[in-house]
Amino acid sequence: MTLTARLAECFRSHSRQWLDGKELVQIAGGYGWRTRVSELRRRPFFMTIENRQRRHGRTVVSEYRFIPDTKKENTEEVRRAEVELRPSLLQF
Repeated sequence: MTLTARLAECFRSHSRQWLDGKELVQIAGGYGWRTRVSELRRRPFFMTIENRQRRHGRTVVSEYRFIPDTKKENTEEVRRAEVELRPSLLQF
């Protein structure tokens, strides 16, 4: 399973919940997690991912959440792409 597919599963299992970028790094990798979030918004996933930033002292906290859209996600293209992104022999 690709890191992007793993990130998609994480968002789906925590739909509508704000997830801190620090949590997403653990799932999607430290050097590309923001790119992978962006990829989820496009083909083949078409996921609605929102972002918010807030200050916590001197630190800026960046959080993301998935808002399900069943019409957009249940297309044949999305289902077919997810099957292709889940190689049965590769496990991370």
